[in-house]
Amino acid sequence: MYRLTKRGREALEAWRSEPASDLYELRDAATLKLFFGGDPATLAAAQLQAHKGRLNEYEQIYEGADALPSGQRLALECGIGHERQFIRFWSRLADAEWQPS
Repeated sequence: MYRLTKRGREALEAWRSEPASDLYELRDAATLKLFFGGDPATLAAAQLQAHKGRLNEYEQIYEGADALPSGQRLALECGIGHERQFIRFWSRLADAEWQPS
C-alpha cells in the first residue's frame, strides 16, 4: 500500500490549486482513420458499440456516485458527457442520410 508523504501532499495541493487551461490531445485511431479517408459507416459501427459500452460502464458507476468525493463524481460526469457526444457523432456517421461535405 502506498501513502503520500507530507511533501507529496504539499505538492499535490499546489498542483490541484493551479488553474488548468491546457486542453487534452485527442489520440483516437478511428478519428485518424477518418482523417485519412477511412469509411465512416464501417468505423461508426465499431465505434458506436465501443462508446455505448463505455457509457454503460460509466452510468453504472454513477448510480453509486453519491458515495464518491465530489471531484470524482464531477470527473465521471465529464466522462459521461464525452461518451454521449462520441455516440452522437458516430451515430450521425452511421446514419444513411450522412453525406460527405
